[in-house]
Amino acid sequence: MCKKKVVIKELFRNSKIEEKLTSFDLDQMIEEVSSRSFFFSEWMFAHIEGVSELDERHEQLGAIIDLIIYLTDQLDDIQDGDIKDEKGLIMNRAFMLLPLTLSLLDELSFPSLVVTKIKDICCQSLIESANGQALDLSNSVKDEADYHKMASQKSGALFNLAGSTGAIAAGIENEQVLDQIKLYSGYLGTIAQIYNDIDAIYEIDTHTDLQNKRMIFPVLYMMHDRDSLIGRYYSSKLTYRQLLSFKDEVISEFENKGAIPFCHFYIKKSEKNFIQAVKQTPVYSHNINHLVRYIERMS
Repeated sequence: MCKKKVVIKELFRNSKIEEKLTSFDLDQMIEEVSSRSFFFSEWMFAHIEGVSELDERHEQLGAIIDLIIYLTDQLDDIQDGDIKDEKGLIMNRAFMLLPLTLSLLDELSFPSLVVTKIKDICCQSLIESANGQALDLSNSVKDEADYHKMASQKSGALFNLAGSTGAIAAGIENEQVLDQIKLYSGYLGTIAQIYNDIDAIYEIDTHTDLQNKRMIFPVLYMMHDRDSLIGRYYSSKLTYRQLLSFKDEVISEFENKGAIPFCHFYIKKSEKNFIQAVKQTPVYSHNINHLVRYIERMS
């Protein structure tokens, strides 16, 4: 059994969460959390290492952070249609577990003031992420500035949740440091979001973003060409079924008319902004490679 799974089970057992949610298959959820390809706890640990020694409290805190973000991702996927939840059981479980998971922070042996600060940053970040998701769901993105605002809230806030939690757990109280973590987390969230949008183009028949006519970054670029297949689809001159019948041509348009190259250009621009923001962050500027390596993991 992997270490994360053991830590989560131990946290649940000690807080008697399993007794409170007898109607849910928590073992399946713990398995899903423990087998994800990217753990936000690792981003959290990157903000502890070099400042403080990692110990059992940090391992427990990392497991809680991974649980919180897993649950928010599930709600996001349900809203996007990527998870089918016809009976509402997955959403119900997420709504029940989010406050219970936050309550696990009280079980950790950090000073009460540290726990309070971590709770505050978790709640603030979750609210900001929800605001970003609302911008995405309502198709409020009209230009690059709107997109960065949406992505830095929707995805960046989750990176900030993990990074700032790590800094606070390591004993950092400097507000300038926390502000910088929020800044470069926003750039990292934008990078991750654009890579996800690129995947949506190549997975046109399984990804729901195009089906839902979301204003994802490659589409935003293509809106200047109303005669393109995607332009005709977004102006309701083609149905989704018709768009799928032109799958290869649609992908070719994104590649050859500049949308995909522009995505990679904007990713590089965001990477430079991310690196610059890390360099300007007290405490972490001496070892930027420790944080910069996470850029590669976004692709």
